[in-house]
Amino acid sequence: MAGDPRLGDNLTQEMGGLGATVQVALPWIDLDTANYVGRVITLLREMEPHFLAVIAFGSVARHEERPLDDPLPSDVDLLILLDPEPGQDELTYAQQLLLSTAAVHAWDVYPNPAREAQVVGALTHFHHWDQSFVENVARDGVLLWARGPLPAQLRPIEERLHAQGDALIL
Repeated sequence: MAGDPRLGDNLTQEMGGLGATVQVALPWIDLDTANYVGRVITLLREMEPHFLAVIAFGSVARHEERPLDDPLPSDVDLLILLDPEPGQDELTYAQQLLLSTAAVHAWDVYPNPAREAQVVGALTHFHHWDQSFVENVARDGVLLWARGPLPAQLRPIEERLHAQGDALIL
């Protein structure tokens, strides 16, 4: 997919030399939405050192999204993974604020993405999360960016990448 101006290639150009994993992913989304999502990822990477990965999940990740001309087009669901501090059980208020801030500041740069992005933050141990949700993300999720290996519950995402011949740069 080299040369495709969508999310993966945009992120490869932007983050390629930073030791980050970048996937050519979601080539079926529109360029405005791809740029918006890419900007959210860039801002989070710059603002939060515990930020580990971004995984698209839901209908857009499965490529079962409602079309843009639908009265209620599907949004892009993004799971933002963060490494917990020792003893940390849930996201802190500051971490939640950073997630919201990144989404808002990305909107400042790309104010009209065709699809809205829903940003959900989680710590990599998934305490207090519904296991069926985590299993669904592991089954259907698409890795957009990672700075290291995914937690064990989400390893199927990495295995699919390897099976497709996409190399992870960790």
